[in-house]
Amino acid sequence: MSSSRPSLLSGSRIINSIFRRRTIHVCGLLATYDIEDIPTAQDDYWMAIDFVAIRQLIGARDDMSVWICGSSIRRNRGSFLLGDPACDHIVFDPPPFERLLSVGPTTLAVKFLIEVTKKSEKLSAGETLVIVLVGHGENLDHSLLVGGKGQLKNCEIRKDELEDCVSNAKGDVLVIITACYSGGWTSSCWTLLAAAGPGGEAHSMIASDSAESRGGFFANALLAEHAMEFSIRPPCPGVMDNRGFSHPQKEHDFGTEKAVRPVILKPQRCLQEVVNWIHKFRDEMERQYTTSVTFTPCREGPHRLPFASLISASAPFHQLKCVPPSPNSNHTSIRSASAPQQHSDSSPLQVIPEHDTTQKLSDEEESELLDLSATLLRFPPPTIPSEKYFSGRCWMLTYGPARRLKPLSSSDRYTLFFDLKNQIRKRDLALAVARNLGWEEGIQKMGGGPGGKQTQLSPARALQDEAEASGCLVSILCVPTRYSPWGNAAGWLARVWEAQGRPVVPPQQWDGAVERGLDALDG
Repeated sequence: MSSSRPSLLSGSRIINSIFRRRTIHVCGLLATYDIEDIPTAQDDYWMAIDFVAIRQLIGARDDMSVWICGSSIRRNRGSFLLGDPACDHIVFDPPPFERLLSVGPTTLAVKFLIEVTKKSEKLSAGETLVIVLVGHGENLDHSLLVGGKGQLKNCEIRKDELEDCVSNAKGDVLVIITACYSGGWTSSCWTLLAAAGPGGEAHSMIASDSAESRGGFFANALLAEHAMEFSIRPPCPGVMDNRGFSHPQKEHDFGTEKAVRPVILKPQRCLQEVVNWIHKFRDEMERQYTTSVTFTPCREGPHRLPFASLISASAPFHQLKCVPPSPNSNHTSIRSASAPQQHSDSSPLQVIPEHDTTQKLSDEEESELLDLSATLLRFPPPTIPSEKYFSGRCWMLTYGPARRLKPLSSSDRYTLFFDLKNQIRKRDLALAVARNLGWEEGIQKMGGGPGGKQTQLSPARALQDEAEASGCLVSILCVPTRYSPWGNAAGWLARVWEAQGRPVVPPQQWDGAVERGLDALDG
C-alpha cells in the first residue's frame, strides 16, 4: 500500500473549497428617480452610491445579475465615493453594469418584478437569489416607493408582491433593502438584511463638502463588517469632540497601495454577531447615526452571506483606490437619509396658521431667517428624512446654492421662515406641557428644555408611540414635511415622559396641560 502526501495543488483546492460559494443570481433596483447631474445636499445620489457599493460587495457575475434603474446614475467624473467625510473614501469606478430603463415608475416596478419572477423560477436547489432594493420607504405599510419629485405618477412595491414573485423558488432568497422602515419586510420566503427596524429611519453618511462623497451608513457598514471577517480594517473616522470636529481617522487596510493580505479563514460570525458588530461600528463613529439594522432570521451558527471573498482573484473591494478625507468636514455638514413619501400629519393641532407663500418676507424677517438658519446649523439635526427639508434649505440660505442651482425663491424663503418659527413654537409648547404636567424631574434628567443640543436627538418614533398609548399625545407637536413629519419636539417630550417614569396621563389632565400651554404662548 503506497502512501502519498497532499500536494500544493490539493492544498489550493482545499482553500478554494472553503470559499467556493453557491451560484449567485442578483436582481437589483434603484427605485428613486431623484438623481441630479450636479452634486447637492438635496438629491438622492447617495443612493446610487449604495447601489454601486452593494453590487461590488456581492461580486456576482454580470451575466447572472440585473441591476435596474429609471434614472442615470452616471456623472461626468464617473466615480462613486463611499464614506464619512472624516475618513478616506472608497472609490468605485465600475464599467456600465446598470440597465437604464427610460420608463415611468409603474412600468419600472413591473419590469423589475418580472425579472425577479424569471430568476426565481429558474433558481435551482443550492443556488441563491439576492434581491437588492435601494430607495425610499413608506412609514405606514413599509412599502418601497418607486419614483421621484419630477414624475407624474409614483408607485409602490409591497412586500406581498415580492413574496408572490419568489413563492416557488427552489433555492435560497436573500433580500437586502436600504430603505426606511425596511425591518417590516420580514418574510418566511427569504432572509432579510434591512437597514432599519419596522419603525426606524435609515441614515445616509454625512455629506462631504463637495457633496460628492456619501453613500448610506448601512451599505458602508455591511462592507466594513465583511472586510473585518477577513481581518481587513475598514476606513473609519476618529472620535469627534464636542465642537463637531473629528480627530485623525483610524488606521485601515483599504487602498491600492496597501500590502495587507486577507487572513485565509472561513468566516465564523453568526448573523446576530454581524448585527452587534455593525451597531458597535455605528456607535464608535460618534456621528449620531442612530439606525438599528435588522437581520431576520438571526440564525445561530456561522453564516455564509453571499458576498465576494476578499482572497479571490477578481479585484476584492479592499484593494480599490481610496481618496483622502474632506478638508473641512466639520459640524456644519449637511446630512440626508433614505426618505419615506410624504403623508398627512397625524397632529390634530396646527399651532401656526397656514400662510400665503406668494408673499415676501420683510427685511426684519429676512434677518431673523438668517439667524434661525444659523442656529439650526450650529446644532446639526440627525440624518433622518424629516430634517432633510429644513437643513438643506438652511444650508443653501447660509452658504449659497451649489453650482448651477438657483437660490431659494422668495416663496421658499417665506415658507422656510414660518416652518422654522413653527418648530420653535412646538418646542416651547412641549416644554410648557411638560411643566404643566409637573414633570420637572424628567426635564432635569433630559438636561433641560428641547432647544440647543436637544435638537440633535432623533425623534424616537417608537418611544413616541409608547407615550401616545399612555395618554401623552406627543403627535400634536409634529410638523408636516414633504417627507415624514418633523418630530424633534415630540421626541423630546416622549423622552421626558420616559424619564418621569412613564406615567399614564388621563385625557382631561392632558387637555388641560395643552390648553394652559397654548394660553401661555399666546398671552
